[in-house]
Amino acid sequence: MRKALLSILFSLTLYYPAAWAQQFRWVELPNSPRPDSIIDARFEDMYFCDANSGYVITYTGNIYRTTDGGANWTSTSKLVYAARSVGFFTPETGIVGTLDSTRVLFRTTNGGANWTDIMPSIQGVMPKGICGISIVDANTAYGVGRYFCPSNIIKTTNSGLNWISIPIDTSLMRSAVDVKFWSADSGFVIGGYSPTNQYSSGRSVVLFTSNGGQTFQRVWYSSAAQPNQWGWKIQFVNRQLGYIAIENFSAGYYLKTTNGGMNWTSFLIGGQYNFEGIGFINETTGWIGGWGTNYHMPTIETTNAGASWHQAGWGFNVNRFRFINDTLAYAVGHRVFKYMRQSVGIQQISSEVPENFSLSQNYPNPFNPTTQIKYALRLVDDVSLKVYDAKGNLVATLVDGFQEAGVYSITFDASELPSGVYYYKLIAKQFQETRKMVLVK
Repeated sequence: MRKALLSILFSLTLYYPAAWAQQFRWVELPNSPRPDSIIDARFEDMYFCDANSGYVITYTGNIYRTTDGGANWTSTSKLVYAARSVGFFTPETGIVGTLDSTRVLFRTTNGGANWTDIMPSIQGVMPKGICGISIVDANTAYGVGRYFCPSNIIKTTNSGLNWISIPIDTSLMRSAVDVKFWSADSGFVIGGYSPTNQYSSGRSVVLFTSNGGQTFQRVWYSSAAQPNQWGWKIQFVNRQLGYIAIENFSAGYYLKTTNGGMNWTSFLIGGQYNFEGIGFINETTGWIGGWGTNYHMPTIETTNAGASWHQAGWGFNVNRFRFINDTLAYAVGHRVFKYMRQSVGIQQISSEVPENFSLSQNYPNPFNPTTQIKYALRLVDDVSLKVYDAKGNLVATLVDGFQEAGVYSITFDASELPSGVYYYKLIAKQFQETRKMVLVK
């Protein structure tokens, strides 16, 4: 019994330091592509099928793909001008919507190596553009558009091969910008309404359907005292909690629901406007981006469920967030960003590119209770630095994420560990090495 109790206490002790050395933050992916012109001051949209496979698109029709979580990117075949939205059913099969009324929708089945104009496959009233896409499952997806009248919703049930288009009731909505469907039938369309089709008199609108877009009910309609606005991007943290960014040329509004989108509340943030991208990683922490006052808006952040906001310190013109889970996310603005674990206390002591990868012997060694571990990266890479006990049990994760080429040093604190022999192991895609260190108390 005593041995079993000691074993449990020892196991708890072993895993305590892992939390000490990590935090989650947004990182600009150094190998990610860049928008290619002034008119292309940001990426228009982005979609990730899973943690590794994703696509980003520019307005000028450039599409880039990653298969390793953003470490590296390749350019697919170029599309027409005015690419606007993207979604993928599988890592190979996906669609891109455009604002070109003569070619509004394209499809690929080989990861973007080739794109086919599938506008002829759309049955019904032809949309003039596709601004937002919602992938429901491997077969079902919705698209909506466009942001400058008229507005349609389109649906596929065979992975984008064929589509049905349904006009949205013009008494409810005139411009459709984004879409989110929970199931094959139930979802939301966000946009705006103006009786004269003018943005200056526009009001933001949220519509809900439970029958695949055959009919809608308006669940949000902004006050006439808040003109010049429309809904831009929608995101749900869970089935009950959701957010919508409002684009407004004079004030910074966003919407929040806590009952699955049946009711929405408007919130005002001073000092910024023209909100576009919005995303919350959990119930308290979220971010908003957009064009801002001069088409160069810094990302803002809340860590108290919107009670207050401050500059986040990363990213401009952020237009879309995609959340893989509660510890991994991607965002696009003027660059591509990744939300992931990063080490606390790590220091880059040189940005010069070393000739080789290396892992140095820790110093001091033996140590009590802290020691420095130094390593060098020849290339930008996905890096893992972990500590194990003599039995091979993981006791701490010091680094787990992308790092630029350079020389780094990190402090390992073993205050909660017993004396003994430990091993630290560095893994990069082109390098792997393990060294031994001794903790003496």
